Amino acid sequence: MSLRWVVQSNLLNAVDHDRIKESCSKHGYRFESVQVIPFTLDLPEIDISCPTVFYGATNFITNVFNSGRWKPGVFFNHDNFTVRTYVDHYREHMINYPCTFTTIADFAASRQPADKMFFIRPNKDMKEFAGDVMYFDAFMKWERNLRYMPGCSKHPNLTVSAEIVVSDPCGIAHEWRVFVVKGRALTGSHYRQYGKLIPTAELPQAVVDFVEGLCKTWTPAEAFVMDVGESAGNLYVIECNCINSAGFYLSDVEKVVVGISELG
Repeated sequence: MSLRWVVQSNLLNAVDHDRIKESCSKHGYRFESVQVIPFTLDLPEIDISCPTVFYGATNFITNVFNSGRWKPGVFFNHDNFTVRTYVDHYREHMINYPCTFTTIADFAASRQPADKMFFIRPNKDMKEFAGDVMYFDAFMKWERNLRYMPGCSKHPNLTVSAEIVVSDPCGIAHEWRVFVVKGRALTGSHYRQYGKLIPTAELPQAVVDFVEGLCKTWTPAEAFVMDVGESAGNLYVIECNCINSAGFYLSDVEKVVVGISELG
């Protein structure tokens, strides 16, 4: 039975939806488009009788994974897709190595100098908030706001008990997103330069070799996305992401669709 793709239609980037649809049509894969209500546990009424792969926003993909109703459904694992696990396996190849694992509340209580800067990011791949460089004083104000008014527009369940990763800031010259299936870099693209969003189809061979070399050590899933950054002339892992909700930028979507569809 042929594999079916189910793709969220109300994505922030509707182009990704259309590119998957076009690739499925070209290669004869079944395709279904679904509307998803944000921040709910509701899932579409889709039969479980054939192999199905989902693509959509993080909350939707997490709900699909937690339901366990479809196979393969989602390439994800709560334990593997954390910065703590990436650091355990990739160590000095991580951009934020060494780092400290703590919570928003505990770090706020650590009495750091108000004018000291830190890179703060969530430990989990749940997009609770965007990683950013912050002065400790600004972090304290954010923590107080969360303490009295938990949540935010993008993740209403965010609280001060959320686990975070704290490290020294470092400059990143270039960032690439690489789509990996069975340890092989299928496609990818450059998406950021010195903090500015500048997508190009460029994917240097050095980045491909770096990603595939690390995949020989460990991978979080059979199919996943690795974001790679260049800092001081060296390549580092920024993070890994669930392939079912990662934006494509200028990557070759057709290669991703075919690569996942042919997993056996």
